[in-house]
Amino acid sequence: MFTSDREIKFSDLITYESIDDARKEIIDAEIESVLRKSHHEQFLWMERRFSMKLREGIDVWPEFVELCERRNLLTHTGGVVSQQYLKVCDQHKCNINKKVGDKLIVDHEYFEKAIETIAEIGTKLGHVMWRKFSPSERETADHDLNDLGMHLIKVGEYKTAERILELGVDFPSHHSDRVKRMMIVNLANAAKLGGDSEKAARIIGKVDWSASSPDFQICVAAVEGKVDSVCELMRNLGAKGAISASDFRDWPVFHSVRNKPEFSATFEEVFAEPLLLKQTIKSDLDDGKTTTFEGEAEAERTLDTGEPEGTIH
Repeated sequence: MFTSDREIKFSDLITYESIDDARKEIIDAEIESVLRKSHHEQFLWMERRFSMKLREGIDVWPEFVELCERRNLLTHTGGVVSQQYLKVCDQHKCNINKKVGDKLIVDHEYFEKAIETIAEIGTKLGHVMWRKFSPSERETADHDLNDLGMHLIKVGEYKTAERILELGVDFPSHHSDRVKRMMIVNLANAAKLGGDSEKAARIIGKVDWSASSPDFQICVAAVEGKVDSVCELMRNLGAKGAISASDFRDWPVFHSVRNKPEFSATFEEVFAEPLLLKQTIKSDLDDGKTTTFEGEAEAERTLDTGEPEGTIH
């Protein structure tokens, strides 16, 4: 797989102590050559070397190319548009309206979009390569991608979460049907919280959930906004069920139903405690006096929690 078209002269070959030394020299030269290429050329190189379509399905590809070219201009010309910038952007169908001599800037809106683009490109490239070269780690890779999607939803990055989870759902194979369904639920939730309830409904509607376990059914009902079904399933699951009190408080999938009075009443009935916990904060600014307030007690989660297989986000 890691072949090279580079040639080595016999006169140079005999200077090496072993074939391994010669191989290392060729590999180092190949790496240096690739690193000197532009980022879009590096993608082309990887596609040829690994026989993979790395740009397929990446809608932000033009934005990525423009971002890389803008970085070059900011570094070398102070942001002044060159013919090379226009040529590359035209080749990759970047949506720009600039001419030679214009000066590019990076405002807050562009910077935020750039971060989203790099995050999406990097995550997708990493996961595609991970699955190709370490198929035995598919279980870890699947859960890592799903956890990342859930984290992005939790911090409000709904569109980026959608694009990441769409990649996960569309992979040709998964470690288990369960983890794929977890991705589907999270994808639908990201779409809904991002303002596209119709898309969320389409995503949920593509799967038959009737035979799924109650923990899946309650999450699907929550995404669909069916608070009565959520409450009924919460009662059926009970306080010792697969979804704990902290999960109901914390999981983004319950975001759209948590503020319903029926939800909080059922929660208190099942778990014998209020949904919104009173929290006490001790402050050094007022002689150690304590302040008590009511708020949603959301436990922070990290991407490597090692949560059990039964967890649905």
